[in-house]
Amino acid sequence: MRFTVTAHGLFLRKEPRQEAGNERAVLPEGCTVEVHAREGKWCRVTGTLDGVSFEGWVSGKYLAKSEDVIFATASQLAPVHWRANNPGSTRAGPASASPIGESGMPRNAPVSRAGLDKVIDWLDVENSRRYRPGGGRTYCNIYAYDVAYASSVFLPRVWWTDKAIAALEAGQQVAAQYDVTIREMNANAIHNWLLDYGVRFGWKRTLSLTELQECANRGGIATICARRKDLARSGHIVIVAPETAQKKARRDANGRVTMPVQSQAGSVNFERSVPASAWWADARFSSFVLFIHD
Repeated sequence: MRFTVTAHGLFLRKEPRQEAGNERAVLPEGCTVEVHAREGKWCRVTGTLDGVSFEGWVSGKYLAKSEDVIFATASQLAPVHWRANNPGSTRAGPASASPIGESGMPRNAPVSRAGLDKVIDWLDVENSRRYRPGGGRTYCNIYAYDVAYASSVFLPRVWWTDKAIAALEAGQQVAAQYDVTIREMNANAIHNWLLDYGVRFGWKRTLSLTELQECANRGGIATICARRKDLARSGHIVIVAPETAQKKARRDANGRVTMPVQSQAGSVNFERSVPASAWWADARFSSFVLFIHD
């Protein structure tokens, strides 16, 4: 019987046991295998990977009948989400590559200031486990994605690989498979994506902090995204939040915004804040961009 790998990456082992040195390869999500025997939780499988035949043992926990596995597909360069409508992806759960599938998530559609305020309040970045920093990890990219997703704006949490993009631009149908045809996007990658693909998906670059704040005040998605000099470390991305009676953007004597109201996940999470200085101009960053999406 044919089965499909459902894990991000599944160890193919020489023998049906979990121990160092027993690994033969890593099978990617979506890889199809034939099961020939079972021994407890282990399955002896065969298949092909990039044209190379393999045989070995895998954990049956991460196999599903092929007819039960459905991947989103596309035949043109289009927005892509990994495992959308997953009810297990929640504010109370750990960070993941899936959009929130929790029932009751508000939608800022059609776009409005009240709608964006409701999304930001509901995501509760200061308290939700999904964005809680720890172990040297922060989740600015996930929070920015969640705000945009709830507003029906595409900001990539995952994006097509170069090989998949070539196939899509040739009109071929491509399934969204984790680490095969799609990859996760950190803030550095989102910075580059906004420059390379943002206009295709409704984003507009601006050089004006005032325009950023005005967009947010209308309920649109406005963002500041900075790329690190050391690409081994993540950059940073924030969402510009609508002003409230308690939180106003800082302006100069002519009324121009010099610091917008910002909402972020990071080493410190905050729902709305007006930072003291322009963090994006810090020497750690090689570049920054301002984009809006109405």
